[in-house]
Amino acid sequence: MRKKTVLAIGRWMPIHLGHKQFLINLAKEFDTVIVGIGSCYENGTLRNCIPATEREKLLRTIFRKEGHSNFEIVHVPDRPSFEEWFNDIVELCKSYHVTHFCTGNKEDILDVMKEKNLQLDVELINPEDTSNFPYHATDIRNAILNKEFEKLDSMIPAEIKEPVLNQVAKEIRMANEGKGQEFIPGRQTVDMVFIVNDQSKGNRYLLIGKRNESKIDFPGYYAIPGGGIKEFESPTDAVLRCFEAETGIKIKLTDNCTEPAEITLCNIQEKPSRLYFTGIYSSHDESINGTLGGGSQCFAIVADENIENIESVLHSTHDMTELLFVPLDDIYKIDFAYDQKRMIYNAIAHLNLPCDKGELLQKFDDSGNPVNEPASRFSAHRNGIPHGASHTFLYKFENNELYILFQRRSYNKDSYPGYLDVSSAGHIEFGSDFEETAIKELSEELGLNVDRNELEELFDQKIFNHAEFHGQAFIDNEFNKVYALQTGCDISELKFQPEEVAGAVWLSAEKILEMISCDNSEICTNKDEVKKVIKNLSAKNGK
Repeated sequence: MRKKTVLAIGRWMPIHLGHKQFLINLAKEFDTVIVGIGSCYENGTLRNCIPATEREKLLRTIFRKEGHSNFEIVHVPDRPSFEEWFNDIVELCKSYHVTHFCTGNKEDILDVMKEKNLQLDVELINPEDTSNFPYHATDIRNAILNKEFEKLDSMIPAEIKEPVLNQVAKEIRMANEGKGQEFIPGRQTVDMVFIVNDQSKGNRYLLIGKRNESKIDFPGYYAIPGGGIKEFESPTDAVLRCFEAETGIKIKLTDNCTEPAEITLCNIQEKPSRLYFTGIYSSHDESINGTLGGGSQCFAIVADENIENIESVLHSTHDMTELLFVPLDDIYKIDFAYDQKRMIYNAIAHLNLPCDKGELLQKFDDSGNPVNEPASRFSAHRNGIPHGASHTFLYKFENNELYILFQRRSYNKDSYPGYLDVSSAGHIEFGSDFEETAIKELSEELGLNVDRNELEELFDQKIFNHAEFHGQAFIDNEFNKVYALQTGCDISELKFQPEEVAGAVWLSAEKILEMISCDNSEICTNKDEVKKVIKNLSAKNGK
């Protein structure tokens, strides 16, 4: 008797209870369910706001919750034409011996098939014909944007509520604000940040190799392991396959429902570890994206192991030669292919690991005078070395009320990630000065080009703050020069530097004072500094 296999295609953006109901019913009725994740290389917009890697985890979670293992997941990209996309479906039906095709997308799939007279040699199932579920994925996205989280209980499966609230909600908000990361058409790839925590040496190391000199893009450059994603392949499967091919390290995926995924390093003493999905990287700039376009999905692993044990299984390949481990604190000295240095540092921040990025700051003496000697940013904050920073507060008056712009710090910052802070600020680099730094940071962080005479110097201050981030001491021994810049600019006119700034907000002086009076204030700027700035600027308006 021929086995019954159904191909169910959807975007699952995100999965709702209606999706779960018909998928589980399919798992009960059919021998095998092939779940197609549609639009797998679409991301960054409100309609397509959840990476396919995360959608796969949500799908696996609902099947596991109901005790079904008779399913496979394939990733199906959009194509320039419907006919090309339809050919992909035909290929999947042949490859998996599909007997039934399931989709509830009448407008974009079923009606177009009828209009173009395209037919599949399988039976069609439309779950909408029997579904009485009143919500769609759009309703879930709107509930999240409106912070109506109580509605989610009647919309999404309970088993995926936690990842939806913790991660998916963040991506929906970023997409709604126009800050999502889109894929550029072209070759789609994966990259692996593989870090070894060698406790016997008291250090952490990154595994890198050298690209072959015959490569079209970045020949001879150092790179992290990675490669292309095959047709319909999961990025998670792709990164493990490419990593083994280029390094010899075999990894078994033991649980891909969770983030991070659970894995085993098979040929390194069968050690359990975790695989983190750390982001999508794609750009129109060929200088970092190469000539083939596309994008990369980056993953990361931290292995607690002696380097010698890992080196014993390493093998170089034609594409990735001269495999070696470099200390994390030496990464900044290396020129990497593509956008991989940013991938590496973002992954390190994602993993909460300390790392010297090689930024050389101007060192000061205890009286605030610059000395002819640099200090790395890492050592300055680790050891409390005196250094300097420029702070610039953007302000305006509306209806005789003072408003100040606060930037939201990048979520990848090593201190106070995601907090509200000075409009623009930056450390004084070795050989630079306060005013030059203020102008440079306004341009880099906010996209504002200003002249020196537009800056209003308010006051000097000394800040000493001792804190702890990610289990490491953070000592801010800093001399500041505080500036102000009057501007009526709208936030939509600003061009944020994504590595530093996640957004910005105008706040009234009254609101600011209310916020900093709280013990757990969202504003991380020194409270005395904020009060002094408000006092200085209010005096300009006669208040």
